[in-house]
Amino acid sequence: MDEKERAELDLMAQRFGLSLSGEEIGRILSGIRKKVSEKYL
Repeated sequence: MDEKERAELDLMAQRFGLSLSGEEIGRILSGIRKKVSEKYL
């Protein structure tokens, strides 16, 4: 995960009042990647 992605996730998390653990971030990212790949492949 690059720094920009990480910063965007941190901003989203703050907006939703969440404090995400690494595991949760990983789950969210893999979910997003899955949706994106289903949408564009």
